Amino acid sequence: MALAAVLVFALTAAAPAAPADEVSSFRCGTTQAVSMARWATVDAAFLKRSVAIIAASLAGDSAVVTAFTSPEVQTTYFPYDAGVTLTGRPALIELIRKTAPRDYEWVSGRGLPPPMRPPCGTITVTLTLVPAKRDMASIATFKYQAGLLVDFQVNDADYSAGHLPPPRR
Repeated sequence: MALAAVLVFALTAAAPAAPADEVSSFRCGTTQAVSMARWATVDAAFLKRSVAIIAASLAGDSAVVTAFTSPEVQTTYFPYDAGVTLTGRPALIELIRKTAPRDYEWVSGRGLPPPMRPPCGTITVTLTLVPAKRDMASIATFKYQAGLLVDFQVNDADYSAGHLPPPRR
């Protein structure tokens, strides 16, 4: 588990700031579940959970994957316009390893009211997973119910990133 923690740290260097104690202690079905007023904590908790699943899968740490996923997790891969769906944690681990992400990107809107759904209901997190080669990426969608990952979808995508030139004066 220590190796997974190191990998999680490496993958979460750019994670959004959130109170570490509330995020780390977030659990569904316990008194630690947050209220609707603390939606930033819920977002951060499920982002951290998604990154932990990726890091643990890459490290071969099935204990972390088991803790955060349903045994019947559905894993769907869309390399083009048709998808292939498999069931179970081994399929999840295999697909994450196949995408071989080195970095991730996460974007969340601000200024909008928080969603009107319970924090331990259905939660969706979407990440862009970028491999070391950076010539393409994968759009990964994690769907949680009652705090466990029940559905994971990956769509291959073209990827390009760069810096804008400084403004001319």
